Amino acid sequence: MQATWIVVADSSRARFFRATSSKGKLIELEALDHPRSRAKARDLVESGPTTTFASVGSARSAVGPDDAPQIHEHEVFARKLAEKLGHARFENKFDKLGLMAPPQFLGTLRGVLGTQFAKLIVQTVPKDLTRASLDQVSAHLEPTSLSI
Repeated sequence: MQATWIVVADSSRARFFRATSSKGKLIELEALDHPRSRAKARDLVESGPTTTFASVGSARSAVGPDDAPQIHEHEVFARKLAEKLGHARFENKFDKLGLMAPPQFLGTLRGVLGTQFAKLIVQTVPKDLTRASLDQVSAHLEPTSLSI
């Protein structure tokens, strides 16, 4: 059975769809949420100093938290999506895959999916459509990539 799944994701949310026709008709299968990816970096690490003294004088300046904790959470979520797709692929639920995500997360997701999924990906859309309607998501699909 030929089946195409479409994953619409950003760094904290994902929606899974199954294409039911080459005309872009979709059925939403599931949605996942990863709130930690939306948390502020300072909330993801243990408390530390938020200000520091200047080396000369009594001036103080804010210490900005590094983005590394957020990037880590984005990668955690990408691995969670890859694991879900791996299980679905093992159960033969799809044989083609479309990915729609903002460019940076799309790169992260493709990297995590690796070569085992590269040959299954028939279309990528570098755009955030996680809050888009079913019709809006369908409008971004190329019918040739959905040949069912």
